[in-house]
Amino acid sequence: MREGIETPPTCVVLAWNRGAEALFGYSASAAIGQPLAALVGEVPADPGEHVASWRHQSGAPMRADVVMRVIAAAPEPYIAVSARPAAAALENLATLAHELRTPLNTIIGFTELVRRGKAGPVTERQQEYLDDSLTSARQLLQRINGVLDRARRDGGGDGE
Repeated sequence: MREGIETPPTCVVLAWNRGAEALFGYSASAAIGQPLAALVGEVPADPGEHVASWRHQSGAPMRADVVMRVIAAAPEPYIAVSARPAAAALENLATLAHELRTPLNTIIGFTELVRRGKAGPVTERQQEYLDDSLTSARQLLQRINGVLDRARRDGGGDGE
C-alpha cells in the first residue's frame, strides 16, 4: 500500500480479475472504467486487502476478501481489483462438503453391498436400479470433492 493514497468513491476500475467477475457478477469489460463504489457499494478509504460486506450486481449483500491497489492517483485515481470469497465462506463450504461426503460414502458402500447380493438375492431389474443409483452417487461425490478441492485452492488451506 502506498502511503497517503486513498481510494475515494470516484476511484475508477482499471483492472478486474476473474475472481471479481465471479463474486460481483460484473464482467471485466463492464467493470473497467466504472467508479468502484457504483459497482460494489461503499469503498474503504485505504487501499489494500479488505474482508468486508460488499454488494453483488444483483444488489445482494455478500462478504468477500477484496484486494484494492491504487494504480495512479492523479488526475483521476485508478484502481485494480482482485477478489476471492472470504475465508469464513470457504471454511463453511468445506464443512458442508464434508458433511455431505460422509453420508454419501456410506450410501455408496451399502448400495454396493446390496448390489453384490450380500443382503439377499437381487433381480436383474433391481441390479439396474442399483447401478443407476451408484453411478449418480459417485457423480455427486466427484462434484463434492471438486468443491473441496476448490475451497483448498482458494483458501490456501488443506480443506480437511
